[in-house]
Amino acid sequence: MRGGQPGVSPIAALSALAACRRCTMLEFPTVPAEANVRKSISILAALLLCGASGVALAHNCPNEMKAIDAKLSSGKPALSPEDSAKVNKLRADGEAFHKAGKHDEAMKSLLEAKKILGI
Repeated sequence: MRGGQPGVSPIAALSALAACRRCTMLEFPTVPAEANVRKSISILAALLLCGASGVALAHNCPNEMKAIDAKLSSGKPALSPEDSAKVNKLRADGEAFHKAGKHDEAMKSLLEAKKILGI
């Protein structure tokens, strides 16, 4: 015999290899490439949507400013002159931070103003 293991016929080796291949194919079926691409696109789309909604919820500065403005214009909270001045300063600081792209600082300032207003 040339090559291979001594004492094993080439036909026996091929049939053993074929049997192994059948077992492997039965245990691990292949998935068509198109299905893999669809699954990957679906997962990517879901991740993008989750990320976009997180950004939208994280920087809600304009809505916070509108709520403060609405509460101030309603005249319902009877604020002391000190509290009124502090709310106006915090609201102005929040808008400045927002315009500068410092949304975390803006939200901190605006939420403090809302707390004083009782919103």
